[in-house]
Amino acid sequence: MTRREKNRVDDQPAFLSNGGCSMLRMVMLRLCWGILVLLFLAGGVMAASEDPKKPFPSTQSSGINVDLLITVVPEPCDVGISGSDINGSELNFGSLPAAEFSQAGHISSPRRFNLELTHCGDPDVAPNGPAITVSGNTIDAEQGSIFRDPVSGSDDNASEGLGFIVHLGDEGKIGWGNLVVNNRENPLNLLFEDGRAQLQVTAAVARGKDIKVIRPGSLIARVAFTYSYP
Repeated sequence: MTRREKNRVDDQPAFLSNGGCSMLRMVMLRLCWGILVLLFLAGGVMAASEDPKKPFPSTQSSGINVDLLITVVPEPCDVGISGSDINGSELNFGSLPAAEFSQAGHISSPRRFNLELTHCGDPDVAPNGPAITVSGNTIDAEQGSIFRDPVSGSDDNASEGLGFIVHLGDEGKIGWGNLVVNNRENPLNLLFEDGRAQLQVTAAVARGKDIKVIRPGSLIARVAFTYSYP
């Protein structure tokens, strides 16, 4: 550097006036931009280290399987009544002497009628065969085989210790060993022709086997016969 140039640099006012100020301004601007870039990068690194992004949770699900079931059964039968012993829906035994029931477990002479089953679907296509259920009020709670309507305490004309017993089918005679039980399904083994069949019903008046004393009087039992596919 010549002495004149050295003197020009040492002389600060002259140096700035000769373009030195512009050069210094450029150096300062570049320095400031460099500092800003460093600060931005450093801030990004700190943010990434302080609050890392959490991965998305794995998808979770739950469910249940439902089994839908149905049993399609044939059309139920229309149930009617026929027989010479029955009048409409009333089977009347008339009058019976009390002496006939002097012994516990005695059974009167039976009466019969038929259940006429009509407009039946084909029972052979059902998973289970048809059944008849006999239901009513009974006086023998354990066996449920002696039917009679409840008697109020003020009814002095009602009998005691007697009821009706019922047997389904035309085989054999009615007895204590082949009676229907209240509300129990009785499978039917009948021959259906053109959607029709006939079931014989036998009924009798009986004194309970454990009944000690009877009282003469009126006796009524309202019994329902229901045809169904169990």
